Amino acid sequence: MFKNIRDDLIDKGVINEGTAKSYFIESMLFRVPDMYFPGAYTLRFFSILGHLILMYNSKQFEQFICANGIDKLCSDSSWNVENVQQFLLALAKVRDETEL
Repeated sequence: MFKNIRDDLIDKGVINEGTAKSYFIESMLFRVPDMYFPGAYTLRFFSILGHLILMYNSKQFEQFICANGIDKLCSDSSWNVENVQQFLLALAKVRDETEL
C-alpha cells in the first residue's frame, strides 16, 4: 500500500523518484509493531502512518535499523532525514484528503 501510494505521488510530481526507495519503505514498515496492521485498508494506512509520524516526531525514527539488521535506516549513506520527512508529509496529505 505504501509503495503504491509512493508511485502515485511520484506520478503526480509530489515527490521525486529517489525520495522513498522501495527498500527504505520496506525497512520502515518492518519496524512498525504488528498491532498497527489489522483492519480495513484505509484504517490500516491511518494507523501505520500515525505510528510512523509519532516515531519521527519523537526522534525515535532515527534509531530504526534497516531490515538487514545492520544499517541505520536514516543516515548519510541510506535514507536521509529530509527525504523521510518529505515522504511522511506527502503521506499525511494523502491521509488528510482520504475519507473514511
